[in-house]
Amino acid sequence: MDEMQKRRAQEVYSTLQEALDAQNWHYQTHADSLAITLEVNGDDIPMDFVLLVDGEREIVRMISLLPFKATEDKRIELAIATSQANFALADGCFVYDVEDGTIMFRITSSYRGSIISIDLLRYMINMACAIVDEYNDKFLAISTGALSLKEFLDE
Repeated sequence: MDEMQKRRAQEVYSTLQEALDAQNWHYQTHADSLAITLEVNGDDIPMDFVLLVDGEREIVRMISLLPFKATEDKRIELAIATSQANFALADGCFVYDVEDGTIMFRITSSYRGSIISIDLLRYMINMACAIVDEYNDKFLAISTGALSLKEFLDE
């Protein structure tokens, strides 16, 4: 990473903190890795997020690892459910590992050759929180058998 990329990454990291401060979010900074961790209480399951500024690729990435794994007998159903959820999303996606049952949500935005605004970062943060809150309990219910794949798809 060259000096210009380092400087831009630091600027974006500062803007990210401003975006969180503007909404009175409580978060932890990890300046050495240009990361921020954030815990959000949704309607049901608490959500953990990591926001990362990647200076080499010139992107901001927000991820949330869901706090459960799909049981082995429900992994194919979860693969279908996450695929269907992704089809419905305008931004971001669920990343699903069918081998171990982990599910992660990821949303990214590039700042290459542009200025990234507080409004864009606030949109990204709010969108990620809303999407994870919408789906995390449904994916957990499918994993435990409390919700069938058909019921999920019918919604």
